Amino acid sequence: MMNLLPLVYRVLRRAFALLACVLVLAPAVRAEEDFLDPEVAFKLAARALDDRTVELRFEAAPGYYLYREQFKFNGGDGVTLGAPVMPQGKTKFDETFQKTVETYRDVVTIQVPVQQAPAKFRLMVTNQGCADKGLCYPPTLRAADISLKGFGGDGSVRTLTAAQVEAAGGAGAGVGGATAATTPA
Repeated sequence: MMNLLPLVYRVLRRAFALLACVLVLAPAVRAEEDFLDPEVAFKLAARALDDRTVELRFEAAPGYYLYREQFKFNGGDGVTLGAPVMPQGKTKFDETFQKTVETYRDVVTIQVPVQQAPAKFRLMVTNQGCADKGLCYPPTLRAADISLKGFGGDGSVRTLTAAQVEAAGGAGAGVGGATAATTPA
């Protein structure tokens, strides 16, 4: 009769190696599931504050924050934006960027004055944030379709999802014109 002991040892060794791999990789997979999608971590709402101003409201989920200097605004061709009005953020040394930065937690409201625009245009907003648990998201492109009364529109604002922005080709219709960088309030 053949000695099966070496074969059993090989099978057991491989089974234990496979089990060890599963146990090592499972927490990493689980950790990835613990992070929110950027649209959920940083909810965006937009509205017409008046006939010539768009108000953007970002709500960061608990344990998440946004970088003040990473906000960028673009109205596209034929749109002239004024300097955005942003509150001061909380100052901290950021290990990711190796410098002192301003951040926002909870809710931040930004006013974007519009100096010139067609009746309807798409406002593109770039933002970037991180989770306290160590994940920093790449810059995220968000958008809102705007129709301000001061330029012949009906005063409506519609916030787009990331899927809608992507379906429109990323930048969307008419983007590539005026931009506004972040400036202190």
